[in-house]
Amino acid sequence: MVHGYSSPYWITFRQAQKHGGHIKRGEKATYIVFSDKKVREVEKEDGTKELKIYHFIKSFPVFNWDQTEGVPKKEAGVTLDPDRDLIEVCDAVLSKMPNPPAYRESGNSAYYAPGEDLVNLPPIETFKTTEGYAATKFHEYAHSTGHKSRLNRPGVM
Repeated sequence: MVHGYSSPYWITFRQAQKHGGHIKRGEKATYIVFSDKKVREVEKEDGTKELKIYHFIKSFPVFNWDQTEGVPKKEAGVTLDPDRDLIEVCDAVLSKMPNPPAYRESGNSAYYAPGEDLVNLPPIETFKTTEGYAATKFHEYAHSTGHKSRLNRPGVM
């Protein structure tokens, strides 16, 4: 949005090549950051084994589909429904949450109920935009991180 691209889709240099296209001459990449962890079993000095968590961060240069030539629209995702995609991404992120709260869609207000450990949202159709729905959902889930079974942060509650 900052650069005025009309497409919400991004692609790496190699992905563009793989699909028979290329990046337009003079275009500059935008860097995205990916963080993850790997768990490995390591042997301690006393011969016992323990699990060790290795956190890592990688950055990747990506280009907006508007910065490419010859990349078929299907490969860039242009034929997909952006609203449906946003909901799928939102749900995919929240599905990775350890020990998530209960979730319900009902009523006409969004809230997190600590006593029930429940996130409640009005039905998606009541929101003016899909972005508003997703932002509200993440906001309420953020409140749930303060629950005693998670980070136990009273200020968030």
